[in-house]
Amino acid sequence: EKKKTIVSKPKKTPAPSLFGLPLKADHAVFVVDVSASMAWQIDNLYNTVASLLNSCEVKKYRFIYFDSIVYTAGRYWKHGWLEGTPENKRKTLRGTKLHLSELIMSEPLATNSGDALYQAIKFRESDVIYFVTDGYPTAGETNVQSILRRIRRINNNNTIINSIMVGLPGTTINRYGGVVFEPSANPKQLYDFLHTLAEDNGGVYVGR
Repeated sequence: EKKKTIVSKPKKTPAPSLFGLPLKADHAVFVVDVSASMAWQIDNLYNTVASLLNSCEVKKYRFIYFDSIVYTAGRYWKHGWLEGTPENKRKTLRGTKLHLSELIMSEPLATNSGDALYQAIKFRESDVIYFVTDGYPTAGETNVQSILRRIRRINNNNTIINSIMVGLPGTTINRYGGVVFEPSANPKQLYDFLHTLAEDNGGVYVGR
């Protein structure tokens, strides 16, 4: 007589994930780098943001775009917290597609990572941040150890910070339309910063 095979049920449903990132949140903030170095990979940036948002099981969310300036509200984000419905996600991504080129190709052009992250943490409801960048901080606070220390100090709600590296640090387009590498981009320091940012704040680092 054949013995019945008993398959035990999983104890809990695995959280949805993408690129190895956990993608579940009550209030998620997507912090998106729109500095000049993104000019050669606007499609890759858009596809990364779209994949993150569409895959994220989220109650409410909002976007922050940043270059030298942090765009938290107004023209590029008019909504405050949005319910995480499929229709809202579609509406957001339509706007994102329109805004990315305009933001990336217009001045200012530098990367103010610190102020963008501080602003995301200041939204008291936020429990998860997705920080999408390709560059070392070049505006505002540019010492990454100072940024990490300040985040540890102000992140009283233990907001999870996931860091997503898009493309290759220091790669940009020159005036002739060619893709060039800028060694001053500090790729090793950038990787260390993004890894530590995630580790310090309960998140995950991934490269895209």
